[in-house]
Amino acid sequence: MQIDWKLKSFLYSVLGHLPSGTLYAVQRYVTGRSKVRATAISPNWLFHEENLINSGSKRLIEFGAGKSLIQNIYLSKLSIEQTLVDLFRMVDIDQVNDAIAALIALDVDIDGRPVNSLEDLKNFYGIDYRAPVDMRNTKFESDRFDICISTNTLEHISEPDIRAILAELFRILKPGGRISAKIDYSDHYAHTDKKIGGMNFLQYSAEQWQRHNHDNHYQNRLRHGHFKKLFDESGYLPNKAKAADYEENIPAHLNENILCHDGDDAALSGYFDLQVPN
Repeated sequence: MQIDWKLKSFLYSVLGHLPSGTLYAVQRYVTGRSKVRATAISPNWLFHEENLINSGSKRLIEFGAGKSLIQNIYLSKLSIEQTLVDLFRMVDIDQVNDAIAALIALDVDIDGRPVNSLEDLKNFYGIDYRAPVDMRNTKFESDRFDICISTNTLEHISEPDIRAILAELFRILKPGGRISAKIDYSDHYAHTDKKIGGMNFLQYSAEQWQRHNHDNHYQNRLRHGHFKKLFDESGYLPNKAKAADYEENIPAHLNENILCHDGDDAALSGYFDLQVPN
């Protein structure tokens, strides 16, 4: 669906003042943005799958799991224990069943049974979904998990909260535990407005951008270099830190104060395989 980004920003500002759930209803019944679409195996799933296999991880945590859990249903073929958390309850059982059907159509070796409840999800697919859970203070015991995976979530969290989450993960991951993270650095308004590029939001001052950076569509604008520094300062060892999908149509004028100037500011994706020291 094509929509001018400034109009979309205005609509997000309006939706932010309406009852909880209105945005999801609009996405599901008007724009179709919440529908499960899977015609191929996502490279993101393969990235996490490779890191899970290489690390021998069996007990996983993910935050920002979303509604359909399609990535986690896919990973269930590895017979691992998955704990998924959201700050607010997001999971939609109908979408979960759509995801199961889509993966079966792709010949993914999963259980395949539809679910009617979170209990079914745990019994059939090894997925324990919990919400609300604040990843800054989860209450999980220390050294509980082997790995944390994250897909297109960290770009929606403020830098102070990312630091708090990384500190909590350092506590609940085992020594030698991993973080497998894929981050989308693009201006998300460009996903539905092809007239702008993925670096559109890097043109604006903090004050200008604040007019469009609503709580229900928050983007932190951090670049690949910022995340490398965040992970390093939080004590993680980098097994892999890859910037990818570089923007070709770079705006003529960028806000120099929010760039890293390291050659990766134009990257629209980042892939990280990180490790807690032993």
